[in-house]
Amino acid sequence: MDPVQLVTPAGELCEHPDVEGRIEPELCRAMFRAMVLARRFDTEAFALQRQGELGLWLQCHGQEAAQVGSTTALRSTDYVFPSYREHAAALVRGITPAQLLVQWRGNAHSGWDPEAYRFHVYTLVLAAQLLHATGYARGVQLDGAEEVVLAYFGDGASSEGDTSEAFNFAAVADAPVVFFCQNNQWAIPTPTSAQARTPLHERARGFGLRTMVVDGNDVLAVHAVTTQLAEHARSGSGPARCAHTRRGGAAAGRDGRAAVPRLQRGRHLPGRALRRPRHARGGRPPHVRHGHAAGRRPEVQHQPRLDPQRGTAVGRAHHEVLSSLGCSTDQIAEMQDKGVI
Repeated sequence: MDPVQLVTPAGELCEHPDVEGRIEPELCRAMFRAMVLARRFDTEAFALQRQGELGLWLQCHGQEAAQVGSTTALRSTDYVFPSYREHAAALVRGITPAQLLVQWRGNAHSGWDPEAYRFHVYTLVLAAQLLHATGYARGVQLDGAEEVVLAYFGDGASSEGDTSEAFNFAAVADAPVVFFCQNNQWAIPTPTSAQARTPLHERARGFGLRTMVVDGNDVLAVHAVTTQLAEHARSGSGPARCAHTRRGGAAAGRDGRAAVPRLQRGRHLPGRALRRPRHARGGRPPHVRHGHAAGRRPEVQHQPRLDPQRGTAVGRAHHEVLSSLGCSTDQIAEMQDKGVI
């Protein structure tokens, strides 16, 4: 099955026989702005983790179009169940950078009210959110509400037993849930070819789910496909599954491995194409060369805390970044008070 595509890699609009996209200037500008903000926020959060200000950060670099396009296609009353790197989707739902960073700082289990944003808390246990999403969708169905549940997961999570259970239960119950697989072809170092003998979308079809494959770097195609599948589930026709995307960063902020190999970068996304660093092409990661593999943790150079009034270069730079993300001076001060930064 070829991925649905409405924008070519060269940036030219194209047509698809089964999917009609919305080419509206206001919608396109809103989605592009959301992708740019997500990329910049993700880059800054990754830097904070490297400086020791965050305990962990799981990047969404390269998945902005998939998340922005799919979340924008939902109604405000629909409910989203993320995994742990859906930062672009969270920003689209109105969650602020400060609220997102609280958990990764270790100050709270979550920084936002899930019911207020219709966006569940992050789930770090692989595929656990799919069972939660299916159960919630079943409740929506019994209530007779016109809601749809969108659940994100990755190709690595598809190997978990919870995924199969969620697919089967959702299909048998005709639950109004859309499973969105962000398949970048790699589960940390494991390629999909080592996880399954058949394409992941074919496995979902075997459970009775309607399945579509979309170019995850084409935000217009993602928006159109998600809209179609959401209405399919909302009409009572049963659950659906959508795939796939690309990711350009490491699997985790503390992972010595860098960019995912053999992927095309920068298509329909903010930013340039990335090339894997030398150690990702076969050499040892820097922390291994410096003795981390022998049990000695590398020294972390802690940067000054964010304080624009202090006048330091770091403080001014961080203040400018957060200001560019739309944070006011009061919001930046709130982040400091909560110990987020």
